[in-house]
Amino acid sequence: MNGTDFLNQSSAIVPIESLSLLDPIKEPFSENEILALQEKFLRNGFQYIKVQDCKAGRSIVQRFLDSLAVYHDIACISLSDNPLPKYITDIYYELANCGYLDPFGQHYLDDYFIEHFYFDFIWIEATQKLFSSTWFQDFEDKILSFKIDEHIPFIIVSYEKE
Repeated sequence: MNGTDFLNQSSAIVPIESLSLLDPIKEPFSENEILALQEKFLRNGFQYIKVQDCKAGRSIVQRFLDSLAVYHDIACISLSDNPLPKYITDIYYELANCGYLDPFGQHYLDDYFIEHFYFDFIWIEATQKLFSSTWFQDFEDKILSFKIDEHIPFIIVSYEKE
């Protein structure tokens, strides 16, 4: 992965344009690839992978989470219409349906982070639509200001085909 060292040093989510520099991962995985992916799933902070499409990304994430069996409160940030399994919290759905995305609201995102943010693993389905939304930029700011990225893994999954 030449030219992608910034992905391991960033204290914020890198712009979606930078994710195009990642080499996509494809199955079957070699032993070294499996170990490298396991490390990403276990390391706190922002970790990055690129896959063919949403279906492949969800399959890989769920298989690694199932095989590691160390996380109890898993969440995903996605704007996809494809539903997530019931044991995974859909953060966007919660934010949208509970009124946390109103920037003119009294507490906006603060209340969500204080009262409902109990996750020990999150993956983000990195699409242009998600990354360009104002609420997501504010959401990222909250992650950084509350230093949540220092305590849990965030897997940023980008796609060759959106």
